Amino acid sequence: MVLTECYHILGVPASASFEEIRHQYRHLALRYHPDRNPGDPNAAARFREVVEAYKILVDAYRSQPFGRSYGIKGQRPAGASFYNYDDLFSQSDDWLGDFFGVKDRAPRLKSWSGPDFRYDLQIPFMAAMLGMETEIEIRCTRNCEFCHATGLQPGTSYQTCPDCQGQGTMFRTPGLLRLGPICKRCQGQGRIIPCPCSQCQGSGNLEHVERYWITIPPGIEDGARLQIPGEGGDGFHNGPRGHLVIVIHVQPDNFFTRYGNDLCCRIEVSFAQAALGATIEVPTLLGSQFLELPRGTQSGRTFRFPGYGVPCRGGNKPGDQVVEVVITTPTKLNYRQRQVLDEFSRLDAAKQTGNPL
Repeated sequence: MVLTECYHILGVPASASFEEIRHQYRHLALRYHPDRNPGDPNAAARFREVVEAYKILVDAYRSQPFGRSYGIKGQRPAGASFYNYDDLFSQSDDWLGDFFGVKDRAPRLKSWSGPDFRYDLQIPFMAAMLGMETEIEIRCTRNCEFCHATGLQPGTSYQTCPDCQGQGTMFRTPGLLRLGPICKRCQGQGRIIPCPCSQCQGSGNLEHVERYWITIPPGIEDGARLQIPGEGGDGFHNGPRGHLVIVIHVQPDNFFTRYGNDLCCRIEVSFAQAALGATIEVPTLLGSQFLELPRGTQSGRTFRFPGYGVPCRGGNKPGDQVVEVVITTPTKLNYRQRQVLDEFSRLDAAKQTGNPL
């Protein structure tokens, strides 16, 4: 197949750039792929024709180190960078494999960072407000030090997978277009472990129990996250470790309720205390404080203790403690209390009607 015929099959002009050729190839490959056209021999033949034409053009571009767009072979304008067509071609093959679930070669081993570990930690409300130190324990997997995460018994080596012959893929079609699923025996690696490690049984990792001493800063919020870098899962293929992420869950308190940096609470007082005024004791994060109730205090009135709220980090000003007064009504009265309230009710009614006492 000559180059002019390849351009004609792909439907691009001879002056087309490599990106244009690759874009058109992807379009036609999707259109005529056998998985999208089951039972259509014409589509399968057209697909093979498109693949063959594209590979011929790729080989032609590979033979010109600086690309056709520079005109004369071996020369390029100032500032032009080398165009690696091998990488472009491999990327297009990987794209086909990812899309249709098949590959024409064993996958390449790439390194990436390990997973992050999550630990959910519940702490009391007062511990969240005042801060604390605690030890946590987590179970995790670490690379096996005995086999250095290879899964091999020391002194042994890998063997070529007998099912896929080291290709990592079980080819189902012969010739130029060789497609097939990933080999189940070697999981696409192209090799197997004949003698598994006696410590990890070939998995390359072992279960460990790790302990960490955690410092909870004062004023931490529910749902806050603390991170310990490098204490997550081991990376793959010499990649860096992940992180340990500790998610804080603050238990609710029976007395305090947090609103931003303010702490709110309710104090119950009697009718006499609210009417005549009184000095009441109010619990705070820093110990008890005394609140002077003025005469005639109404139920629902609020008072503030500046600076007695949630502690703030970084030298910022703490919040306030907001105290709501709630007047309680007694359910049981003795004879003397009933007499006093009856007298109060009589005097109040006389005041309302304007009758002299």
